[in-house]
Amino acid sequence: MSGMGLRRLTFESWEDARGWGMRPMEAAGLLGGAAGNVHVVSLTPGAVRGNHLHDAPEWVVLFGGELEVHHRSSPAGPLQVEKLAGSKPVLLEIPAGVPHAFINTGSGMAYLMAFSDREQVVTRPVTI
Repeated sequence: MSGMGLRRLTFESWEDARGWGMRPMEAAGLLGGAAGNVHVVSLTPGAVRGNHLHDAPEWVVLFGGELEVHHRSSPAGPLQVEKLAGSKPVLLEIPAGVPHAFINTGSGMAYLMAFSDREQVVTRPVTI
């Protein structure tokens, strides 16, 4: 991920015969702090989530499918598209004010868990 937009974070994860695991709050540097606005959503094939920006940073764990992340470094910035696929999770940091959308480009379900360090996050719709 490039520019002042999204940032792909590295994190420790583990795997065994049952699958994978990770500690997303620790990887985002929020361990021991209050997490606000934590939510998990699914995306059916072709579904789009997002098309918005926030007034606070957001961290997103993407997993379980093929996704495209559409984002701009600012509301008027050039469109950037990142393709993500695989069975391992990806953790993204989305700074405040960065327009973003997630599209399930695969044939199965995809999932994301999003969280912020603020309880109240203002979301403004935008067209990506």
